[in-house]
Amino acid sequence: VGLAAVFAGLAGFCGPASSLPFDPLRCLETILGTSIGMLTFTGSVVAAGKLHGWIPGRPVVLDNRWTLNLGGLGLSLLLSSAFCTQSVYSSGLGAACLLGNSAIWAGLGANMVLPIGGADMPVVVSMLNACSGLATSAMGFMLSNNLLTIAGALVASSGYL
Repeated sequence: VGLAAVFAGLAGFCGPASSLPFDPLRCLETILGTSIGMLTFTGSVVAAGKLHGWIPGRPVVLDNRWTLNLGGLGLSLLLSSAFCTQSVYSSGLGAACLLGNSAIWAGLGANMVLPIGGADMPVVVSMLNACSGLATSAMGFMLSNNLLTIAGALVASSGYL
């Protein structure tokens, strides 16, 4: 679901809907949906790797992980604010900001799940499921699709419970 949200965000940005007039709310929905979707996707891949034994089940803690996380969040905020300006959104830099932000959130997803031990993976999977619901809801807002919005909200609420 996370990767689908990323592809939906990229398609919404590059597809026929990109000829619509600039809308800052649409920009925010696109950047949030792709960010949360990428975090969900890479986190799920790492969780599946731990459950299948491809990645060690013990916590894998990277040196300076908090510095990496905070630096990634700061750079993501910078790219997101640039993406939501009309001059950047309408140029080729908009795609670069969106793809760069997606890459940052891919790293954050892996870096947030790696330090968690294999025994706690069911909780992590539930949290990632909730994040995928948020990404789906954001894509529903972006596409003006009530079904996606409601389905995403239901998935998010069930994951957070």
